[in-house]
Amino acid sequence: MTNNSYSIALFEIAKEDSALTLCKDSFQAFMDNYDGDLKSFFTSPRIDLKAKKEVISKAFEHTYENFVYFINVIIDNHREDFIEEIYAGFMDLYNREMRIKIVKVISKDNLTDTEYNRLFSALTSHFSGYQIIVENEIDDTIISGYKIYADGSSIDFSINKLIANYKSQF
Repeated sequence: MTNNSYSIALFEIAKEDSALTLCKDSFQAFMDNYDGDLKSFFTSPRIDLKAKKEVISKAFEHTYENFVYFINVIIDNHREDFIEEIYAGFMDLYNREMRIKIVKVISKDNLTDTEYNRLFSALTSHFSGYQIIVENEIDDTIISGYKIYADGSSIDFSINKLIANYKSQF
């Protein structure tokens, strides 16, 4: 089973259970804690599978039941090292189903309210019928302007790009 197959399987089960948002919330809670000790524990080949399952079951006992079962399948099939990739695949499916567009905006500083509102309005028009989530990322190498990433495409409205274009003409 490929990593994408795991994402699809979890998505389909949650959809069939009418529990997509609950499953997404459970997976997000897991991934929000997936650093340091949990990651080391979860991916360690030295820790017994049964012990991993017991800890996961206790830690996530008040979450979507099929999510815990899914994590157990991941453990049984030794796919722990691919959980981040599986999560990304699940979130892509979830966002598509729920008509959510994640738009990454890279800028020198945090977007001001005015910049955010102008950008959000343009994105809402462009992606009509979708809920837009803007993720602002800071890159201090940008002189001014923005780089925008959505749906695997990018638009570079940065001064850096203008300078590079200008230099290439000479």
